Formats: sequence, structure tokens, C-alpha cells
Amino acid sequence: MTGLAIEFDRAVLARQNIFYRLHLNGWFQQDKWQKLLLTATQDQKSQLAIEVKPVDDHREVTVTSDNMGGLLSAFGISDNLVGGKISITGRMENNKWQSKYHVTMTDYRIVKAPVMARILAVVSIASIPDLMAGNGIVFQDLNADLTRNSKGWEIDGLLAQGSSLGMSLEGSIHGRDRKLNLNGTVVPLYGLSKLVGSIPVFGQLLTGGAAGGIFAWSFSLRGKMDNPVVSVNPLSALAPGFLRSLIERLQKSQPLDEEPTPDSPDPPAPPAPASPAPAPAQPEAPSPP
Repeated sequence: MTGLAIEFDRAVLARQNIFYRLHLNGWFQQDKWQKLLLTATQDQKSQLAIEVKPVDDHREVTVTSDNMGGLLSAFGISDNLVGGKISITGRMENNKWQSKYHVTMTDYRIVKAPVMARILAVVSIASIPDLMAGNGIVFQDLNADLTRNSKGWEIDGLLAQGSSLGMSLEGSIHGRDRKLNLNGTVVPLYGLSKLVGSIPVFGQLLTGGAAGGIFAWSFSLRGKMDNPVVSVNPLSALAPGFLRSLIERLQKSQPLDEEPTPDSPDPPAPPAPASPAPAPAQPEAPSPP
């Protein structure tokens, strides 16, 4: 068991991101943090706190940050998120490689995200691809449940909501081979769809619930993380919510281990069996005298 206590008035990372009043205190064993408390101030105003504490046979994790986009950028993970007040609560099992997390985030923007831009381009949502190239798409909140296992991450029920766009996402991300197997829905004019969806019974049928909309496209991401295959089901935009849910369930049938392949023509039909040869004619019986 190894203990560690660090205090910095000013810490400069490789990308010239600065953390002020950084305090770290904890101890780890077998390459795992058993207890940890880290607090710091990002960009002189945003607060960051990470805590790991032991509870019986597991460890509880809490992460809060007033600027998740700045945190991801500081560690060189991503520059596609701007802002974002985030709260993560989780549970890490002690005796097996598995952990579960619940994530909530508010007030953030997605900018210059190439995969999202490809999805929006395929569904031809007017003006939204232009937003991706400019100030980005504003979202009010995000909720998601994540599971980490030996293969990677499982995303269950991620829902991002903004006035101009709503998105849902679920599926798997394999870390070792960097493959995606994700299914989702993109809803333009999410604010209007949410208003219609609040109408009892009728709204539920039209929109399909919290993750649906009057018009919504079902999509999938398959293959390598760097350049996944983006597929959009054009019929899903015309289907009412309850039918769209069925389409989405059918769309999830392709396993991650199978690489997506373009549609191939149907194989030629086997030749029809030859007709049997006609039976030889029988000689006529002689007529009686």
C-alpha cells in the first residue's frame, strides 16, 4: 500500500493548460486507487473535484467539474466539447474489472465533431451542419449510464437534449480494437417535438417517448473509431414513434465482431431439376379374332 500527498499552487500541463491550487491525497494498492481526493481550479474559475472512497466490497467514485470540455482538452482527449457542467457518480468493484457510472451534464456545445457532422449531413437537416462548422450545437443537458468492463464501454440510454437537436445513443465501444457498435436517434427541432410528446397518449404514439420526435432518424455507427461506417434508415423519419422503436430494435441485430459490408446482390438461384424422361410407350395388345 502506497500513500501520496501533493499540493501545487500552479500546475501547467503539456498543452499549456493551467490548474491552480491543486491538492491530491490518497493511497493505492495493486495499481488501483483505493482512496483518493483531488481538488483543483481550472482556468482560475472552474472547480474540479475527484473522489474515490472504499465502501465494503467496492469503491464509490464521484467526479464534478464546471468545465468538462476544458478538462478533456487539457489532457488531450478531445477538443470537440466546449463548456459543460458535469457530475459523475459510479461504483468500481474490487475483485473484478467492472465499474458502473451515471453521468449528467448541462450547458455545453459540440463543435467540429466529424462523425456527428456526417450523421447530420446524411439526414440533410438544414442549417445544422453549418452550426457544426461554426459555434457548434448547443445542448442543455445530457444523461447517460455507462458500464466499463474488460472489453471496453457499454452505453445504455444516453440522451442529449437541446432546443435545435436531440440525440439518443446506446451500444458498445471496444477499447482494445477501437471498434464501435452504436445505435441512436437524431431529432431535429427537439424543443417542438418535446412539446408534442407531452400530449397524453397521442404524443407518445407520434414521438415514441423522451428520446423520440415528430421527425427522427435512426442511425448506426459500425467499425473503427477513426472512420466508422455511418448508416441512416431513411424510412424511420416517416414512421410514427411506436413503429420507429421497432425499426431501431431490428437495427441492433448486427454484432460488433462483424465488420459492416456493403449490400451484395442475391446469389443466383440454383438450376431447376431436370424433368424426368417420359416412360417408353407400351405395345398395344392384339385385338381378339
